[in-house]
Amino acid sequence: MTAVLGAVLVISAFGSAGFLLAAQKRSVALYTEGYTLLIKHICTRLPALTPMDEIIAEFENPALANAGVLQILKGENSIEPCNKRLTAAIELQKDDSALYGILCSVAKELGSTDYERQQKSLEDAYRKLSELCHKRKSELENGEKCYKWLGVLAGVMAVILLL
Repeated sequence: MTAVLGAVLVISAFGSAGFLLAAQKRSVALYTEGYTLLIKHICTRLPALTPMDEIIAEFENPALANAGVLQILKGENSIEPCNKRLTAAIELQKDDSALYGILCSVAKELGSTDYERQQKSLEDAYRKLSELCHKRKSELENGEKCYKWLGVLAGVMAVILLL
């Protein structure tokens, strides 16, 4: 009985690890998509010469809201300017070097250069983010089931080796 219980626990632990890895990959893809939509939103609203605080206030995305990014960006009780809040929100993605690099280039240009450079920077970032988002979504579709099954099968293998 103890061996069966141990086997179930080992399989569950490895299976959970696989499911957690798949969930982490999904959240990375969702953050990338959220930032892509944010840059697109800014890019489409910037020509109207709307203040950046208004542009950010109009934007909604569940993934970025859950990650705390929108709370930083909107900064309802903050006296920081919008550029500083954008930089602070981007810092949350420091572990993701591909996403972070693209977003940093936008943060440097936005609000500190002329309109044409800002628009070009936003369009370039949107293009790069769209490519990154597409790549991550296709990797997620291909790998999500794999991560889950690998976790379960690794647990089964560990049980077989232990018995």
